Amino acid sequence: MALAAREHPGSRKTASSRQYSDVERETVVSAYPRTSGFREKIIQIFNDGIKHKPDTAFDHVKADVTADKEPSFRRGNVCGVIRASRWRDGTHAPGCGCGHHD
Repeated sequence: MALAAREHPGSRKTASSRQYSDVERETVVSAYPRTSGFREKIIQIFNDGIKHKPDTAFDHVKADVTADKEPSFRRGNVCGVIRASRWRDGTHAPGCGCGHHD
């Protein structure tokens, strides 16, 4: 599964960032539909895969160094990105921009 890149406060896109076309994205989503509650389910799946080895969840080196040296840096949070996504999965997050409740 691939997650589309999003800008976050304090983040920078790199030359290697991959942007997927709408056709590519729709092809994947039609083959692997996001069912109701997908956001919370994928977060739980990630947790289930790492909860037995919490010591490996040591923070990313670049984020640690940047947080230490750049006072204005704000860490991103993948759970927040997932919950605020515009994914069509039958659920809507406040502020997701879907137009259903903003």
